[in-house]
Amino acid sequence: MSKSRIEKGDLVMIVFESRKRGLKKLLVRLGDERIHTHRGFIEPGDLIGIPWGSVVRTSKGYEVLVVRPSTADLMEKIARRTQIVYPKDAGLMILKAGVRPGDTVVEGGTGSGSL
Repeated sequence: MSKSRIEKGDLVMIVFESRKRGLKKLLVRLGDERIHTHRGFIEPGDLIGIPWGSVVRTSKGYEVLVVRPSTADLMEKIARRTQIVYPKDAGLMILKAGVRPGDTVVEGGTGSGSL
């Protein structure tokens, strides 16, 4: 069973409205440092012990929602770099995709464009 209250060290998602982008999501690990946003800062002590899904106010008085990040949130926020596809990997990809002689293959967005 998952815990129902936020603890120090938890990964938290701060959700707030942005004038230009609609909803803004900020992913942070809750420690001893203030959480800074353009809408003010949040003290970690204001979050520790409150239930997930609570609304808290920043130093400037803006309301923000504090939620547990989903797997989709984590994938969205992960830092990614392009990756070279090496011949042995390309061979496995071709085998798994069922590509046969004479097939047309269109490559797009699979790394650094070296496939």
